[in-house]
Amino acid sequence: MGTTKDIIFFFRESVLRRKLVPNITRLCETRWSEKHKTIRVFKENFPVVLEALENLSREGNSATRKNAFQLHAAAFKISFILCITLIAKYSALLEPVVNALQSIALDVVKASQHVKRILQLLKSHRDNPERVTDEIIKDATVVAEKVGLEQDITSMPRIVGKQRHRSNHPAKSPSEFWKRSLIIPYLDSVITSLETRFAEENTPSFALSKLHPAQMQTMSVENLTGLAMMSVHRKLIHGNLQDFNNKVVEKFTMNPRKLCFN
Repeated sequence: MGTTKDIIFFFRESVLRRKLVPNITRLCETRWSEKHKTIRVFKENFPVVLEALENLSREGNSATRKNAFQLHAAAFKISFILCITLIAKYSALLEPVVNALQSIALDVVKASQHVKRILQLLKSHRDNPERVTDEIIKDATVVAEKVGLEQDITSMPRIVGKQRHRSNHPAKSPSEFWKRSLIIPYLDSVITSLETRFAEENTPSFALSKLHPAQMQTMSVENLTGLAMMSVHRKLIHGNLQDFNNKVVEKFTMNPRKLCFN
């Protein structure tokens, strides 16, 4: 994503250059919603951006020509087109969740449940990477044809006996090469990242958001009492959750109480 960020900054730092391409917001790491939107808009307008870089590499002052030439050389590659196509595909999938996590009416529990459904979808894609690879190559081919790289996407990347500075996976076809060097590593990275951030052990912490005044208005007293007690005493049980639950149920069934632990 470093090249994408540099290209966007290159056009946004000058008013004259900004007029040559559609308005693309700056790629900010902390503003998640804007980040996913920026990737999507950049991919949609990539042919226009590449043409503007090519024109600027021949016009303007020496610094502009040099920077434009370097950025054009970095982006005018089939590997870059495949990467931006892949990232844009799954950014569109994650964008609604990111918007929900940054909204005023934040419900972390529902967002976590939605992320788990996305994880199931991602894992199904990981189990069938051939289909995902074919879709990515098909979408990238459309972009490659617009910029004049249609022959590169059908050619086999160079593979040697020993390689240190780029992917060198053994493959018999371009689709197999990109599947091994790009699609599978990216899916593994996204799945691992989501599983770490939305693991099962984080669910109790997410449930504490229900104690926010805005959320408490929609919950019954029994639910609130049960949630508070389970959250407070959870610190004492460490990893033995099932044994703790059994003891709580046994204790409270001795005397009727209006508590709800769901």
